[in-house]
Amino acid sequence: MQLANLESVNEIVRKISASLDLDQIYEMTLDAAMQLVGTEAGLIALLDEKSGKLRIHISRNIPGEVLDDPHLMSMESQAGRVFHTAKPLVVHNDRSQRITSAYSVNTIVYMPLVVQGRSQGVLGLYNHQVERGSTGEQLRSLAELLDLCTAAVSNALAYAKINLERMKLEAILLQSDDGIMAVDYEGRIAFVNQVFQTAFNHTEDLKGKLIRNFSFHSTLQDVFSQDWSQQQQHEITVEDGRVFIARLTPVPEVGFVFNFLDITYLKELDRIKSDFVNSISHDLRSPLTAILGYVELIERSGPVSDQQREFIQRVQMSVSNITSLVNDLLELERIEVGYDTLKETVSLLAVLQETTASNQSRLSEKSIEMVVDIPDELPAINGNLLRLEQMIGNLISNSIKYTPPGGKIILSARRQEDQVIIQVQDNGLGIPLSDQPFIFDRFYRAGNVPFDTPGTGLGLAIVKTIVENHHGRIWVDSSLGVGTTFTVVLPTNSKSL
Repeated sequence: MQLANLESVNEIVRKISASLDLDQIYEMTLDAAMQLVGTEAGLIALLDEKSGKLRIHISRNIPGEVLDDPHLMSMESQAGRVFHTAKPLVVHNDRSQRITSAYSVNTIVYMPLVVQGRSQGVLGLYNHQVERGSTGEQLRSLAELLDLCTAAVSNALAYAKINLERMKLEAILLQSDDGIMAVDYEGRIAFVNQVFQTAFNHTEDLKGKLIRNFSFHSTLQDVFSQDWSQQQQHEITVEDGRVFIARLTPVPEVGFVFNFLDITYLKELDRIKSDFVNSISHDLRSPLTAILGYVELIERSGPVSDQQREFIQRVQMSVSNITSLVNDLLELERIEVGYDTLKETVSLLAVLQETTASNQSRLSEKSIEMVVDIPDELPAINGNLLRLEQMIGNLISNSIKYTPPGGKIILSARRQEDQVIIQVQDNGLGIPLSDQPFIFDRFYRAGNVPFDTPGTGLGLAIVKTIVENHHGRIWVDSSLGVGTTFTVVLPTNSKSL
């Protein structure tokens, strides 16, 4: 083979190795094969998976009527046998031979294309002259070329599959109702969808650019400036009034994904609910006060019988229960809306001691033993003093309510690294396992609570809201007939009191 021809083939080989385009790979492979063997014409036929037949994918210097002849690539032809056996076929004849009714050649070379262990097609080379030179050397070079071709095809197919999945994922993310932005570890934007750009008024193309080079919405800028190593959640209100929850999620070996969930409708529902609660609570207070006032006047207006006095007490108890419900609803609303946002450094030790002392009379009434296991030094809590007292008070009150006379309650607290763990444990009724996932829901009461036990079903909902407002966590462990333990975990300040 001439040196110039060899250099040309080597250049094509380099291009084949670098290409991920299937059509380009097949075209360059055919051109290189024709140069290696020195043939006048050639083709590549690939298996059509649907029909199970060989279809000519690309050809060089073969008349159209020959390519249209169904016998050329039929499974009964020489090409078909090479495809099935995956073994090459070389034919040299001094006289021309017909491969179709309209096409005769003297030299035929068929090589199988085997991709990932399966025959996927056939390479065919044709010449009108008999080539007898170094056929063995040419075939070895041709086999090496086809190995390179099939490796490139495998890479291209894998890339195409990955690219297709990526395009599907991008299409899903683009159509998402949520705003989405993905960035790599260097803070370079890898993906952003239209919802994000519309919500935050960014019409330019952000993909591939560093996030720190852009001026975003002020709250969003704060989100981007946070520590990205952990999951985060922030609430953002944009200029058009919509409200988004921004969630940051680290993705190993990829970077970080910011998801912006539109919660505007939830905020509107929450506003309507708040208005409803406030309105109903206001409308109920006046008649309840009037009822209670008139009931108290009954006994002053003259003597009443024992039965009448019992009826009066039931009315008073009912009014008291409804009043407690209204007060709890308003209290929960105030906490959720965030009226009590003022936080300061609070001595948790003082909170626990004060709350324990305020419940002594109720403990004595039921002869319940209260064990306090609190170290003399506890770290400070950054929080709202009144709400922290309310939270601990509700948990202790809850335990007193469901612990039988003569029972025992243990209040404990301890520091663990940068957090404080508080536990209220009793040996009362216990909570059925099926009820435990719901006990922090509004108005929910466990199925084993006696019907005459007073309560609104809002106490634990208030506790959970207070804990979450202090960036803490709460959970319950309980067994029927054994007792219940509520565990609260709160973050601490850097200094101790």
